[in-house]
Amino acid sequence: ANSQNLEGAGAFVVYTATGPNSTDAEDNTTEKLRVDHSGKVGIGTTDPSHLLDVEGNGWEAGGIRVHSTSSNGAGLFLQNTAREFGLYSRDNGFQIRDISDSDTARFVIDSSGNVVVGDLNPDGYKFKVSGTSRFTTNMSVGGNITIGADKYIGRAAGASIFWNDSNGTVIQDSANIDI
Repeated sequence: ANSQNLEGAGAFVVYTATGPNSTDAEDNTTEKLRVDHSGKVGIGTTDPSHLLDVEGNGWEAGGIRVHSTSSNGAGLFLQNTAREFGLYSRDNGFQIRDISDSDTARFVIDSSGNVVVGDLNPDGYKFKVSGTSRFTTNMSVGGNITIGADKYIGRAAGASIFWNDSNGTVIQDSANIDI
């Protein structure tokens, strides 16, 4: 198919036949890839709206795969004029790394499903944040809250909240506690 009416002026289009052994004429082909006159590449779409526009039916058919034959991982890099970040499948996990800041790990999901923000090592926790955190709405905790090495807040029978530190346990019978 080389009609300017079909492809548009300045477009490069790749077609395939309808089957692997097909000898169909030009009219029985399917468009698979298009580079339009502005340089936008479409895979699975005849009207790419971005520099690379991939369209498919389902998460596998519409996905992009970056594969590495090394356990060191595969990466996808996102860069603007100020910063560069890398999305990696590496070391048996997923990482978002700040390339602009000495390739620093910012977010990690390890092979056990542990999530780490601001560090690489979950230290045995399912969710670990290294640095200051802020919750702007409610936070629900199903167990005790540990503060440092020897302090924690928890619930006990007959008390709404208790506070325990190295000086002993203080039990409050209301929902307010001074720390």
